[in-house]
Amino acid sequence: MDNLKDQFSELSKQTAEVISSLSSVLMRLQEFSQNKNKFKEWLDNVKTKVPEKFVTKGDIVEVRTRIESLKQIFSDMEKHRSQLKELQVEASELALKTGYESEISKVEEISEDFKSVHQKVKTLLTHLERELANLQTYNHELQEIEKWLLQMSFNLMSHHSLQISNLIKTKEQSNKHQLLLREIQNYQKVIDSLKSKGASIIDEYKEQIPTIENQIKGQITNVQESYDSLLMTAENIQAQLEDALSKFKIYEDSLLLCEKLINETRPFIASGLDASKLSSEDAKEKLDSAKGYLKNLIEGREKLQSAIQGCVEATSSISRPSSPDVGFASSLPEKEMQIKIQLQDYIEQLQAFSSSLENIVSEWENLTQMKNSIEKWIAEKENYVSSLESKPLDFSVESLNSRLHELEDIKIQITEKEAEIDSIERREKKKSDASELNRLREKLKHLDARVSQLMNKCISQKLAVEEMKVIFSEIESQIKSCGEKIDNIEKQMTAGSSQKKQLMQQSLDDLTAVDQLITKLKNMTDKLRDQLSIKARMKYRVK
Repeated sequence: MDNLKDQFSELSKQTAEVISSLSSVLMRLQEFSQNKNKFKEWLDNVKTKVPEKFVTKGDIVEVRTRIESLKQIFSDMEKHRSQLKELQVEASELALKTGYESEISKVEEISEDFKSVHQKVKTLLTHLERELANLQTYNHELQEIEKWLLQMSFNLMSHHSLQISNLIKTKEQSNKHQLLLREIQNYQKVIDSLKSKGASIIDEYKEQIPTIENQIKGQITNVQESYDSLLMTAENIQAQLEDALSKFKIYEDSLLLCEKLINETRPFIASGLDASKLSSEDAKEKLDSAKGYLKNLIEGREKLQSAIQGCVEATSSISRPSSPDVGFASSLPEKEMQIKIQLQDYIEQLQAFSSSLENIVSEWENLTQMKNSIEKWIAEKENYVSSLESKPLDFSVESLNSRLHELEDIKIQITEKEAEIDSIERREKKKSDASELNRLREKLKHLDARVSQLMNKCISQKLAVEEMKVIFSEIESQIKSCGEKIDNIEKQMTAGSSQKKQLMQQSLDDLTAVDQLITKLKNMTDKLRDQLSIKARMKYRVK
């Protein structure tokens, strides 16, 4: 009995422990279920706040608001991550106690759902932050570019307020402006970067905001046009500076050149400028020297004057007076003034001296030139006639006619040259030796004889060639006629043999006549063989 009591007592104790344990598990299950449902309800509420995609329409304020909202959600989810972990641990422990793992699966579903929402929030937040950065970067770059364009415009405008009127100042300003121009040229890369960002924004929002493309492109176009105008202005200024630099350099070089010419001319002026005591030969020599010096001085004066005008233009193009009432300084440099006075004095002296010398040598030089011209013409025509004499006559009638026309022109010119010699003789009035004119007449006479002989040779050759062409044409005609007769004999099938024989005999007689003509043509060709050029022989063989 005591034994039974003890067993019953033990059973009661164990039963109480089991009931207590089951009560504890039940309470945990109830609490777990409440926490799970509460977490799921919270997660469902979060889902409603997280759309698939935000439509911000490129509004920076809207993007910032969305980012702040998502950051709060993201922070809240991070705080609830520990609750999810507790649910997972509790589900595992309850599964061990109850032997059922269904709650583990449910918690895992909630966990996967949590991860999905968490990743979605993270993705949206990343996208919005990138979107905000792109918008801010574009707007910032646009503002910076506009500021830069305005500042550069002021820099270029300040250039025109400078007073630049010599080579040194122009060099300094050109070097400074080159740096500025290089900076402007390189700035196109910044605008290209803005264009790229603008294109990205257009691609991002063109479906949300149809007008954004025109808006962005309008902004970029305005910037590019302003930049292009700025660059053109800078390039024009640089071109003006380079042109001015060149003109100032030409001015300095012109001063040095004129100074050098004056020093070179001074000994000639000092040697004396009295033309009345000079012979014809000395006068000609002096005239050549005087003309050389005078030409150089006049060219130097013109270069200097052109360079001075260039400096005025250069100063006007690269400088502006401080006010409309204030002009550019027009003081004449002392060195320039001295050089211009000396140049003018030397030029006037040499012009007077040259005029005196020209009166002395003009007539003598003119007659000498006429005789030299006739002498040169005779030599040229003699060489030409010699080349015609050594050249075999051509087989072409056209070529022979052309040669005859050339020879006739030479004979006409010979007559004209004889008249020129008579004119020279009258103008010299027996003051010079007549033997030179007689020598020219003899040369013309000899040339005329050679031309006449060559013309006779061409005429003879032309007649022979024309006769050969007539014979050749007759041979061609008769051969063609014989060929046609033979063809007709072969086609006459009904004719008798005696009739065909008679016709063949007639053709044979015709060919015999042709052979005689060929023999005659060959004999004429043999006579002309040595006179034909290689080219003419080849033409003849081809025919």
